[in-house]
Amino acid sequence: MASRDSIEEEFPLFYAVIISYLFHLDKRKKFEYIFRETDKQLFVELREVLHQNPKIHDKMFTYQISDILNVLEK
Repeated sequence: MASRDSIEEEFPLFYAVIISYLFHLDKRKKFEYIFRETDKQLFVELREVLHQNPKIHDKMFTYQISDILNVLEK
């Protein structure tokens, strides 16, 4: 999470897709139930980041690989 700001700035599409998927995965089944051995504080911090981006959660991203490649070519 230390590199979050630079990733968001340099790769906004990837960042949005990753945040959206993580948000929806956690919503489907809490990370604590899947990763039982992981420190729970990590999930608290992750959720803080996920909830800082409410516009991203309005929909699941369904980008095609061509959409992502087009962004990278710019």
